[in-house]
Amino acid sequence: MDFNFILLFIDSAFLQFEFFDDLVSGETRMALGAEPEDAWVKGLILTMFAVTGFGILLNVFNSAVRRKMVDQTKLKRIMKETKAWQKERMAAMRAKDTAKSAELGKKSSYMNKMSMEMMQMNMRPMMITFVPLILIFYLVLPALFTYTVAISPISLNVIPGDMFQL
Repeated sequence: MDFNFILLFIDSAFLQFEFFDDLVSGETRMALGAEPEDAWVKGLILTMFAVTGFGILLNVFNSAVRRKMVDQTKLKRIMKETKAWQKERMAAMRAKDTAKSAELGKKSSYMNKMSMEMMQMNMRPMMITFVPLILIFYLVLPALFTYTVAISPISLNVIPGDMFQL
């Protein structure tokens, strides 16, 4: 097992104290986030916990919106019915029972319709929560934190202007 992450954690814990910056370079470090003086949350460890807290709060928000917008009883009924049909179909295929497979195949279009309805039910809340989440991540978080905790694997420089420039 690689234990380099422990050394990196200890190193980053010491780097958040300003007197270490003065010893190394004589000036404060710059990051991709806010200027060190302007940030509300200062320090790498505190930033890590604050971003984790933001993630938990956003997850709770998404769950609450989903619970309010989706009919949970209908969703559970559709999931139960679809799961039972898939289980029965797999059992018929394993047993090589062509008559049972043909009978279950007739119900396939109905099950596809139910699966599509289930996906639509799950997508409705996402249409409402997606825009606020993107706005929070690109407008609010960089102003609050000094350190970059995560970097997007997808380049955001396709939009003209300097708003999404990292």
